[in-house]
Amino acid sequence: MQYGANFFVIEKFARVVRMTNLQVYAIMRGESFEDFMQTRRVPDAR
Repeated sequence: MQYGANFFVIEKFARVVRMTNLQVYAIMRGESFEDFMQTRRVPDAR
C-alpha cells in the first residue's frame, strides 16, 4: 500500500494467500493483528 497499490487487487491477493480482510487491514495500518483487533468495537469477533 505504501506505493499506491489498488485495494481490490490486494484483497484478491489476500484470498490467494488465505488471509482475512481483518489481517490485511492490520497490515495496512502497520499494526499486529492482535493490536488491530483491540481497536475494533467487538475485539473478540474474528
